[in-house]
Amino acid sequence: MMPIYDCQRCGFIYNSFVGDAKNGVPEKMSLSQLKGTLCYDCGMAACNRKRRETKAYSGLEVEAYPYLCGQTSSFVYTNECQGKRVLDVGAGTGKIGQSFAENGASVTFLEKSDDMVKCLEYVSQRFENSTIEQKDILDAQLSDFDIIVAGDGLLQHVQTFQEQRNVFEKLAYALNLNGELFIELFIPKGMTMQSKRVKEAYEGTYYFMDVIAELDLLSKEIRTEIAIEKVVDNKVLEKARFERLLSLILLKDIEQMIEMLNEKSDGIEYVLSACQQFDSPSTSDYFKVKSYSQHRMITHEWIHTGYPFSMTDTQQVSWWRLCITKKKRIQHKRTCCAMKHAKTCETHKSCS
Repeated sequence: MMPIYDCQRCGFIYNSFVGDAKNGVPEKMSLSQLKGTLCYDCGMAACNRKRRETKAYSGLEVEAYPYLCGQTSSFVYTNECQGKRVLDVGAGTGKIGQSFAENGASVTFLEKSDDMVKCLEYVSQRFENSTIEQKDILDAQLSDFDIIVAGDGLLQHVQTFQEQRNVFEKLAYALNLNGELFIELFIPKGMTMQSKRVKEAYEGTYYFMDVIAELDLLSKEIRTEIAIEKVVDNKVLEKARFERLLSLILLKDIEQMIEMLNEKSDGIEYVLSACQQFDSPSTSDYFKVKSYSQHRMITHEWIHTGYPFSMTDTQQVSWWRLCITKKKRIQHKRTCCAMKHAKTCETHKSCS
């Protein structure tokens, strides 16, 4: 979603990210510095900030996606997903859910983009144990899943902390007892990021992608510009440019969401049972799960390439995978030295 300022009186629009070339206003100039100068009618006095939703993935971006972005979430739990219900949130081309379906899981692909759903239909028809639901996360009726995966920084497409929390809680509530929610996040290592990729899809046909991003720490916003070109026989056949506003979400933000969720969950608690950083393609073959005091094998079948930033580009960003487990809360009964007596222990009244 892109924040813009829209004057409700005269209709003048100001986008603080791109500035106003007509009036010589540089990008990222705050509206408070410009009131009374841009709009000759009312000086933007009647403006209200609104959020314009970013367009869903479509067209060239969807076409190039499978070639520019590998199987981001490569984990396949050996002998663990047979017969389980899995939800692939923001499924895209189905690259995550497909791995589970191949290993015997019943997979639901949740995706709202029309063009992405067309890709999913091709994937889904290969597996009898898969279904597609075309809806926004908050509009979907979700329940009874053993595994939920929100990959490729999906939660970072949600702007405000409250909105992120709403999505997080929606997914957490949809888990069965002992179910697991996996979240992938990328954290920038600097204030600016730049990435270039090229892939020969088939003979004579190439896809080029350039990504430039800037981080604003105050607003925790990552302004991202993506340019994609399709080149056939050395000629640019098609090109497109996208601007997406992503959110900076830190590990402590997820921990806060878990804490706030546990405060209102009766008899249930959510535990951050695992947290792993992907430093390189040679990431350890074990995902440490603290709550189980054991290591679970992960088979690495794919290259770690996220979108819009690669998991292998460690100079730009660090990618993290978190596992949140839904458990039955254990009620700890407090006792004191006088519990065996009929009278309350005067020394430990607070224990009774």
